[in-house]
Amino acid sequence: MTSKSTMPPECSRTGEVRLTSTPANPVPTARSLCAAGTTRVTLVEPVAIAADGDDLRRLDLVRELTAWAVECDWTLRVNDQRVDELPDWRAFAHLYPPRWVDGDCADRVDLAEWCNRWYPGRCLMRHGPGLVEVRDRRRDVLDRYVVDDAAYVEALRELGAGRPPASVAPWVAESLQEAGLLVALGERLWWAPVRVRRWPVPAMVV
Repeated sequence: MTSKSTMPPECSRTGEVRLTSTPANPVPTARSLCAAGTTRVTLVEPVAIAADGDDLRRLDLVRELTAWAVECDWTLRVNDQRVDELPDWRAFAHLYPPRWVDGDCADRVDLAEWCNRWYPGRCLMRHGPGLVEVRDRRRDVLDRYVVDDAAYVEALRELGAGRPPASVAPWVAESLQEAGLLVALGERLWWAPVRVRRWPVPAMVV
């Protein structure tokens, strides 16, 4: 097993929370943590790129903490036996960078590049009247989607609220997967875009 680490700048320990278990509902959990004044969350359990329910919920939690601009101290585990085909690590490059990457396939993740190139809003979703906009810069070019079809708008809003991708109509899920907004992890799909809840920097960066 190989591993590598990049240590992000230390922040104040005020408002730090350690989570030793996986929350059943990551979206309200992240909201509650932010409302309580939490500035940093440490996930004790590693987050594996896998189709397992707990791992998907932990990945959801990292996404939601990123949305609330809460620093997240987490470990990414990459083992090729967990899924049939590992996605490119850049599918997750909009999330707050992990402190550590381990597992049999840790070398497939360029953690230094992830940390150096990360900034808030690399893949975000914003709601408007009758539409949803997604801006995706995970691969350093802007892919912009303005969605106003009612079926897609409803699906994107449900996904942003934490509904499982399995609840989305198959034809909608297929097109979202083709755009890279739904990421295949084994037989399950993971919703990638962050719905920004709080800006840590001026909105001009987006």
